[in-house]
Amino acid sequence: MKKRFNTTGACFPDRHYMVDMAEKVEQTMKMVNRGAYFVIHRPRQYAKTTLLGILENRIESEGKIAIFISFQNLGNESFESERHFCDSFIELIGNSIAGRHRELSNWVLQEKEKIHGLSDLSRFISRLTDHVAKEIVLLIDEVDKSGDHFLFIDFLGMLRAKFLEANRNSTFSSVILSGLYDIKNLKSKLRPDSETQYNSPWNIATEFKVEMRFSPKEIESMLRDYVESEKVSIDIPAFAERIYFYTSGYPYLVSRLCQIMDEEMPGHKNEWTEEILEQAVFLILKEENTNFDNIFQKLENNPALYDLCYQLLVEGQPFTYNYYHPTMQLGILYGIFRKNGTLQIHNRIYEQFIYNYLNSKLESQLRIRSISDSYINEKGELVLEKVIDRFKEFMRAEQGKKDKAFLERDARLVFLAFLTPILNGKGYTFREVQIAEEKRLDVVIVFGKQRFIVELKIWRDEAYHAKGLEQLADYMTSQQEDTGYLLVFNCGEEQRNKGKEQILLGNKKIRLAWI
Repeated sequence: MKKRFNTTGACFPDRHYMVDMAEKVEQTMKMVNRGAYFVIHRPRQYAKTTLLGILENRIESEGKIAIFISFQNLGNESFESERHFCDSFIELIGNSIAGRHRELSNWVLQEKEKIHGLSDLSRFISRLTDHVAKEIVLLIDEVDKSGDHFLFIDFLGMLRAKFLEANRNSTFSSVILSGLYDIKNLKSKLRPDSETQYNSPWNIATEFKVEMRFSPKEIESMLRDYVESEKVSIDIPAFAERIYFYTSGYPYLVSRLCQIMDEEMPGHKNEWTEEILEQAVFLILKEENTNFDNIFQKLENNPALYDLCYQLLVEGQPFTYNYYHPTMQLGILYGIFRKNGTLQIHNRIYEQFIYNYLNSKLESQLRIRSISDSYINEKGELVLEKVIDRFKEFMRAEQGKKDKAFLERDARLVFLAFLTPILNGKGYTFREVQIAEEKRLDVVIVFGKQRFIVELKIWRDEAYHAKGLEQLADYMTSQQEDTGYLLVFNCGEEQRNKGKEQILLGNKKIRLAWI
């Protein structure tokens, strides 16, 4: 079977191009071999199921028995009574081990008739572990599918009790649960009162600290496999770094970008370049997928999460990450945020997706109607100077319609919203936030083969303005660009009357616009 990039379900080395997860497996196996009970709770499409599948094979290769089951398809009827749950659980175990351990599977299914409740299930687990005289590791995927049922919490409590009494009663040597939520989150959904919210039945769990994001080195391993198979020319180290630049290693996004380049851009089958990757970024931002649907739903249904994203992206507010901040914790849980001392949007693709989402609301609110053809020359190139001139006119007109506070607060988002219909179908933007006293926001506009660096800055005074020019020139150097644009907002009438300005700093040309 020909390999392909996979973005739906678990990945398998013989069928799919995959990153080398050896380091993640080694770190996790150390926990298993220490007899740890733990939860792999990460955002959706974060390679959790793939990791569990690899762990199942590794555990078996070390002479243990791996029981890998999923609660994905357990319906509400499985939680109507302890008997129903036990029947479903035993059947999952029997089916899981049938391929490798047929006789043990038959024995397990025969035992089902003796089990009527959780106390019977507890005794069965002891009989099972005594019966095989081997260590048994239980892996349960999609545990949060059962998170709306008290019976599941009681089941975890039973496993916890057996763990604490392991010196007197045989039980699983290690238990791994996997899902979006950790057990504390599940319980807080069921019992939101303050007394029980943090009193988890899974407080025996060891913290799972394995980094599940794909590093550039891991991305390299997937690209190397692809190059060897498809004979495509790729500067593997540089390309892996660039994929990481856009995705921050989010597993789904890494695979989806590669999948787009492989399957949806056949004209570039012989060579992958940075330009091809940027086109793939553009295509992924245009598509509808379940990953983006999930972000949209979370923002729509949680005003506090929406506001925090707005403050991070639009206002450039820095936030120190605090585990006990409920909205920050929720954003981390959903994969919208990541933490690196400060709170950040997880990756540049999510930043742009959320920007587009915010822009669409503002675009309709301001009734922005920019016709892209009027800003494109006969070569099909974007003439950014015309865009900026029209934006200045637009802002002056809007000042008579909107309150000044609104425009001052949202001016930078207004500019991005203004760009949206102009770039639609042919380009996109991504941003670099520079947290400084000037509240700078660097935007890179990609339009075909063109790249424009635009800095958006709130006016403070002449000293800060001069410092900002130097910072922009430094950023242009890092991006290997000779021309940049500076839009200064909230300046006085004296500055606005200057019109166009052009400044040379060394060999860097900076074009200014006073808004």
